[in-house]
Amino acid sequence: MIFVRNVGAEEINVVALYVNGDPQSLSSVLAPCSATSGHVTIVLGSGNPANVCEFKLTGMTLTTGQVLSIVVASDKGNQATYAARAI
Repeated sequence: MIFVRNVGAEEINVVALYVNGDPQSLSSVLAPCSATSGHVTIVLGSGNPANVCEFKLTGMTLTTGQVLSIVVASDKGNQATYAARAI
């Protein structure tokens, strides 16, 4: 699972999610977020449950200690990158 939180000043539309360079399906997002028209909108406000979206990774086998490179891209051309270690 990957959790993506919006800490910006406006809502964002996630259009791509990559793990180790491999694209992940945006339709794997869990409620209360949802994929519509090829993107996932992440709203503002810490009191709104849709300001954090949880994406389920599919088709991946992880091993303990494996380093993951995660990239989340928005429709405005911005991207966030993160490295994590599987436990």
